[in-house]
Amino acid sequence: NPYWIVNKNHLYDDTDRITGNVSVKADITDWWFIQYKVGLDQYHQVNSNRIAPGGVVKQVWQNGMMSDNSMKFTYMSHNVISNMNKQFGDFDFNLLLGTSIEDTKIDRQSMIAYNFSVPNFFSYANATADNKNFSHGASHKRLLGVFGELRASWKNTLFLTVTGRNDWTSTLPVENRSYFYPSVSGSFVFTQPLIDAGIMSDDIFTFGKIRASWAQVGKDTSPYETNTALWPVGTYLGGAVGVGNNWSRGNPYLKPEITRSIEVGLELSFFNNRLHFDAAYYTNDSFNQILSPRGPQSTGYIFCSINAGNVYNKGIEIAISGTPIETKDFVWDMGLNVAGNRGTMDGLPEGMEVMYVTDVQYAGAQAASFSGGNFMAIAGTEWTRTTCW
Repeated sequence: NPYWIVNKNHLYDDTDRITGNVSVKADITDWWFIQYKVGLDQYHQVNSNRIAPGGVVKQVWQNGMMSDNSMKFTYMSHNVISNMNKQFGDFDFNLLLGTSIEDTKIDRQSMIAYNFSVPNFFSYANATADNKNFSHGASHKRLLGVFGELRASWKNTLFLTVTGRNDWTSTLPVENRSYFYPSVSGSFVFTQPLIDAGIMSDDIFTFGKIRASWAQVGKDTSPYETNTALWPVGTYLGGAVGVGNNWSRGNPYLKPEITRSIEVGLELSFFNNRLHFDAAYYTNDSFNQILSPRGPQSTGYIFCSINAGNVYNKGIEIAISGTPIETKDFVWDMGLNVAGNRGTMDGLPEGMEVMYVTDVQYAGAQAASFSGGNFMAIAGTEWTRTTCW
């Protein structure tokens, strides 16, 4: 009954948040400065639920239920940056060097009570010990990085950018916690020399540029994926008190995820930027992905984080835009975007030919990835989810 739900069953959500940053900048010369910035993002969120007697179907909640879930999130970052910009004749150089420290803490508490002795009195003291449950969980993650970027240009015609970063993360094993990822990109504005030489007019062919880039990106994982956690102490059959392993097994040999990408593109503008054309071709190759596929329960676990599943994507993107009509009082812009992508996946663990990427099913069909086949295909009911690996 909607009237019952509105007046008897209540949901509460309360969030207190503070965020901000402070920075100090010192100009060493007119072309070199050093900056330090510290930032904080912290919030405390409480979600509460109150269900009146007779308000739900669940049998153990027939005499009412209350729950309070709270989370305290704290993210603090420190950044030190040195930036130098210098011009030599027709060349313009910019060198950026820096370091970054990130610290993330999450603290969760959950409380639930039901089958109250005094009706309609929501209090944790109004339930016996076997009708309430309290839990607490916390995580702490640290990331240290050093990075650099070199940019160079010549006469606003040739552009080159080279970057590099190395991270050390607390979520990976000591021997694999350091990973380096660089990138390089360049572009050539081929219309600029023609316009400067008077060969062509920018009223017709306004702008033309070709670009290309290569990049490698590293990624860590969530805290404590390398360890096997324990369930809380509980009472089992026969009144025995004990503790057991969580259904997710830790992996002390995890490596960072790596993604390598390549892109080439062409940009054209005509008639004083009234007509634009942009086309790009790209590839993305992700390997050593950190996945948690379902395994056979005969191993004693349901999930385990592993490095597997090489996903390769390639595609094109084409955009055409323009301004057919532009007057003092009226402007009409229009555009057309066309994109296509193809993805394949291989590198699954031996004996595991299908990986289900979700538990959601519709009419017996379920999204899955097949080794050596398309990524995110549709699997029918004839596929099994208990493949040994």
